[in-house]
Amino acid sequence: MGRAAETFNRFARDTFAAVDALTPKEEEPKMKLTVVGTGYVGLVTGACFAEMGNDVLCIDVDQQKSSACAAAKCRFSSLG
Repeated sequence: MGRAAETFNRFARDTFAAVDALTPKEEEPKMKLTVVGTGYVGLVTGACFAEMGNDVLCIDVDQQKSSACAAAKCRFSSLG
């Protein structure tokens, strides 16, 4: 196995281990997280933690952003 493949395998193993460590198991209590800011980074981060089974509260000072999130309206689009 080449050096690039070994580096990629190590990266993949470490990434999956980190995701596994953050994903609550059935017997483990969920984490309660608060994400401040619902921009591109905060909203996606909150959604990912929620998808892993955690209790997530996203807050923002902009009332329009908060209202859009509460109404389940996506403010972002991505081509590709």
